[in-house]
Amino acid sequence: MMVSQAVVFVGIDVGKFVCVAAVHGRAGVVKFAPDAAGIGRFLGLLTELEGEARVGLEATGGYEAALWEAVEGAGFQVRQLAPARVHAYARSVGRLTKTDRYDAVTIAACLAANPTAGRRLPPANLRQIIGLYAKRRQLVEMGEARGCQRLQARAPLVTGLDDAHMALIGTQIAALEAEAAALIATDPGLAERRRLLLTIPGIGTVTSATLPAEMPELGTLPARAAAALAGLAPFARDSGTVSGKRFIRGGRGVVRGVLNMAALSASTCNPGPRPFAERLKASHKPGKLILTAVARKLIETANAVLARKSEWTPR
Repeated sequence: MMVSQAVVFVGIDVGKFVCVAAVHGRAGVVKFAPDAAGIGRFLGLLTELEGEARVGLEATGGYEAALWEAVEGAGFQVRQLAPARVHAYARSVGRLTKTDRYDAVTIAACLAANPTAGRRLPPANLRQIIGLYAKRRQLVEMGEARGCQRLQARAPLVTGLDDAHMALIGTQIAALEAEAAALIATDPGLAERRRLLLTIPGIGTVTSATLPAEMPELGTLPARAAAALAGLAPFARDSGTVSGKRFIRGGRGVVRGVLNMAALSASTCNPGPRPFAERLKASHKPGKLILTAVARKLIETANAVLARKSEWTPR
């Protein structure tokens, strides 16, 4: 894996049992296990490269976490690329083969084409908060499913078990929220960002904790860029004289999910966003469009509040 160039781009296809690494512009790949020994061997290979090594890997639902932390901790710059971006790049260069080896080669080439693409490793406290709220989302889904099953239960034993399980889930969710709040309180910058977000009508405790963790760029972006990053900006679908219907797409699903829940509450109960939602409803806009519009207004307002570092004030 000896490469003579100023910057060396390395792509890694991360698997549960085997990882495959490729160097851009060089034939051959390296396979290693995603355990301590395998990662250590891979780090040794990175140090042998002549030039600055920059590593790219895809988001794989958490399998990449240990490798990402180890490589970043060793002093190498790592970018987490969205799978959709890598697949789009592969199609753009006519690469249709789908194997671990070709995936690693494609990731390296995609990073070389756009070195600033993807996400850097969040700080340790943000990673902990992200993990806590990921588990919270899982428990909320479990509670919703158990609640539906509880409505259909007949036997007293079954209903008792469902009630006990739902109570346990509620206790666990409260524990996760308390732990996340304690972590936020230990970071003055993060605590201040959350305090400012809580002044915005419609944004509550969950949203104010999720936005700084999952979208640390908030407050440094133009309004439309913030909406696009959250997956709430409609994109044009025009061709010639035909003006197609606009649709939202892409973005960070976790951010969009919490904003949709906040918008659902804000558009019906909160005196701030509710007039905006009522104006759209009076114009006979579909309910889903109204929800998306309110969510977009929330993220743009949050971006503006964090940019000027002052509390939200009504017009």
